[in-house]
Amino acid sequence: MENKNPSNKPAIIREIKDNAPFSNYQIYSYITTVLSLLVMGLEFNLYSNFNIPLKSKLTLSNLESQLFQSLIYLGFSFGSITGGTMSTERTTILKYAPIFVLFFHILMYFLLTEIPMIIFRILIGLSLGSYVPIAITIFAEYRNTYFRGFNLIFIWFFYILSSFIESLLCFIIMPNYEEKRLEVLILLLIIFIFPSVIFHFNYSYDSPRHLIFLGENHEGFEIIKSINKRTTISEDEKHQITNDIFNNIANKNVENKLRYLLSQNNERTTIILIYLLFTISFSFIGLQNLIPLTKQIIYGQLPDTNKKIVISQLMINCICCIGIIPFSFIAEINKLGRKGLMIICFIGTCLFSCFSIFNNLLYNVMIGCCLSFSLTSFAVTFAFIIEFYCMRLRDLALGFLIMLFMFFCILSNVIFYFLHNKNYKIPYYVISICSLIAAFLSYILPFDTGNNPLDLLYMIHYQQFSESKSNSNSTEEENEDESNPISGSKDDNDI
Repeated sequence: MENKNPSNKPAIIREIKDNAPFSNYQIYSYITTVLSLLVMGLEFNLYSNFNIPLKSKLTLSNLESQLFQSLIYLGFSFGSITGGTMSTERTTILKYAPIFVLFFHILMYFLLTEIPMIIFRILIGLSLGSYVPIAITIFAEYRNTYFRGFNLIFIWFFYILSSFIESLLCFIIMPNYEEKRLEVLILLLIIFIFPSVIFHFNYSYDSPRHLIFLGENHEGFEIIKSINKRTTISEDEKHQITNDIFNNIANKNVENKLRYLLSQNNERTTIILIYLLFTISFSFIGLQNLIPLTKQIIYGQLPDTNKKIVISQLMINCICCIGIIPFSFIAEINKLGRKGLMIICFIGTCLFSCFSIFNNLLYNVMIGCCLSFSLTSFAVTFAFIIEFYCMRLRDLALGFLIMLFMFFCILSNVIFYFLHNKNYKIPYYVISICSLIAAFLSYILPFDTGNNPLDLLYMIHYQQFSESKSNSNSTEEENEDESNPISGSKDDNDI
């Protein structure tokens, strides 16, 4: 498919935005997204980094600890679909949801026992799920077309950076997983959460594209003027911008309802994306939570085992941090596109997952590389979802698919626990097989969203589907006429 605008003339909002300087609003969206992912990473990786002391503190079995980690995914799943259905309240959610994360984290510090922890982890996940996908969506809508791929992948560096920071604090404060120091570490994490709350509350802005789509034209045009250092926007420009955003075929012919995600023109893409997220839930989240269990088998029950696990966790997070940076630049290679990068990442995940179990000495390096490929595949899939679905469906599609992803994460924790008990190598084979299938499915995705303006691809996609459906219907009618001459003669007689 050619990546061109069917109107033969660039949409004015895209022309304005792509030629605009880097303004305060884009900086605000960048910082809010970075802080959102830092906090998300801290909360999500709390279990994988502090697995052993948490199990000891809460007196959990291995199965119970896996289920305990799944609580935040459960909360996040409900939060993401809630945020997706409340797209008209983006700014409100961005301002207030981080406050709840901070509040429940503080309560978790004071009530570090089993039942309160269950409640607080679910509520933290619910709060994160309601605003993190929205922050990333707004971030994408502020980005220029030509560097959107780089930005949408690079921001996930901060997610894994937070895990590295967490493991580094663990290495400094409790190098042998001393249980009595666990509360100190949980308290220290507030230092990173608090700035996020302050910044979100004061500098959360919706994108002008979405504001105008909602009919809040004055605020939307004010942001566009500020971004472009202009004092006025002519009425003709306002009319064209409103027309491009609100009245194009991509937004007119769908509603903000789940059934449109599986309508005939979206069905294949949505199903493939669901499987890709299913695979990533095993190869990234499932694998992260599996690592501490595997290390206990590799290192054995020796006096220095805990220290070795802390150091190896630090090494894995460091490799993963470094690994995602080159992929951010690779995302800007036009010939590769989103699909090409997905294929590379899934094949890389397959190979490193398989190789990691054959050499215990290189396990940390292999798993670090595996997680880098897997995290990048998630970042690219996330970007694909944002870029493929039109404005009216974007928040809902992201909320729904991330909800499914979180359910898959819960499933991966349980399945990997039982497979790991049978043979610790089996989960790694499962990741390899699933990733190989995902690479093939990435190849057969109907479209590549790389370097396409937001909403344009969906518009072309909808037009192509409508044309093919129209051609199919006309062909069927012609065949019916040819195969039924009696019907034709009857019509003539009636005339």
